[in-house]
Amino acid sequence: MSPLNRFLKSESGQDVIEYVLLCGLLAFVGAALAVSVGNSISTAYNNIGAKQDQALAVGSPGQGQGNGHGNGGDGNDKGKGNSKH
Repeated sequence: MSPLNRFLKSESGQDVIEYVLLCGLLAFVGAALAVSVGNSISTAYNNIGAKQDQALAVGSPGQGQGNGHGNGGDGNDKGKGNSKH
């Protein structure tokens, strides 16, 4: 039997190739999941940031800009809180 025929009929490396293909598939699936989860986290943080910006909007009606003492007033008291010191 010629060396070429022996090489073509040999199955000694077949299981190694199968493991390599399996590892490659798992790496691909892992990368796809990482991208998907990363996009979801990014969207969540963007939503939180937008809501925070709305909550902290400067000068919006009805939201006092207190000085750190009291509750910030009703939005019409030029930033003076209602607590007494």
